[in-house]
Amino acid sequence: MHLNPIFTVNFTLATSNYLKMKFSGNNPFQKTYLALFLLGGAILIGIVGFMLIEHFSLLDAFYMTIITLGTVGVFGGTSIE
Repeated sequence: MHLNPIFTVNFTLATSNYLKMKFSGNNPFQKTYLALFLLGGAILIGIVGFMLIEHFSLLDAFYMTIITLGTVGVFGGTSIE
């Protein structure tokens, strides 16, 4: 899959501007919003990755993403078969 460079630049600028607007100022929940935003991004990237690489369904990809983020290094591997 090849992304258009113009789309990539526009997406990067839009994301950068959103973060500057959302996380500037004296908001007491600023770090909480940032943490939730980053966690949501990690979950979204994980779901897309499992769906593209492992060909999982949406529900299986969501499950594996949550298991992976929640138990990294705790137990042995988990597989859906």
